[in-house]
Amino acid sequence: MGKNERFKFRAWNKEKRVMSTVHKMFLAYAIEDDLLEVFESNRYEVMQSTGLRDKNGKLIFEGDILKNTYRSKTAEYEIIEYVYWNDKITAFCTIGTQKKNGLGELTSPSYSSNYHEIIGNIYENPVLLEGK
Repeated sequence: MGKNERFKFRAWNKEKRVMSTVHKMFLAYAIEDDLLEVFESNRYEVMQSTGLRDKNGKLIFEGDILKNTYRSKTAEYEIIEYVYWNDKITAFCTIGTQKKNGLGELTSPSYSSNYHEIIGNIYENPVLLEGK
């Protein structure tokens, strides 16, 4: 994991339907009863980097859809899953086609980028999750 890769962000503009890299982020704060907003939060969906990379070296973000290929001696398994932040265990996790509760934490020691490939994200490519 690169030094500051965990603190990179991107944003989905809901109106323009465009994904953008976030270069700087300012927090909204209240001054007495007035609220100063830098951007309208209902227009954007901000996603944080997991700090991990897929098998092609691409940085994995919240909302990314991953294709995972696992091989055993007798079979090959392909699982499509997406990345989300789990508040209960404070970790990035995945939910996929095999288990309702997800395949586990992306930040666990068992994570291997050899099996994960980013094939899209839940905003630009929701069709990849249909029927899953």
